[in-house]
Amino acid sequence: MTCIIPKPLSITLYNGSNVSRYGHVQDSTPEDCLPHSLVGQTVSAIATNIGNTFKHPFTTAVTDDAAGEFRIDFDLSTSPMMVGTYGLQITVRDHAGNVLKTMTGTLNIQGEPL
Repeated sequence: MTCIIPKPLSITLYNGSNVSRYGHVQDSTPEDCLPHSLVGQTVSAIATNIGNTFKHPFTTAVTDDAAGEFRIDFDLSTSPMMVGTYGLQITVRDHAGNVLKTMTGTLNIQGEPL
């Protein structure tokens, strides 16, 4: 079995949107395609500006713990962000709060469409 090689994590959203994005965590190379079990673990997502002076957490949920699948809810309709590019960090923690995995990328916020 071969998995798609993950591309750098980059998400672009319009301010005012309310959307969900799905992802998965794996424990191997893309050729092995072994999922990381999220049983007893949590996933968090936070966007941070370049100066690290602004942090915006997003709601997350594990959708299939055995398959390592999760969802991030980007609700910019009730909590808008300034237009720009932010660092995005997705962190997997065990029940004691210890970091097990971290995935990084970018979150690009664009102005609301006219």
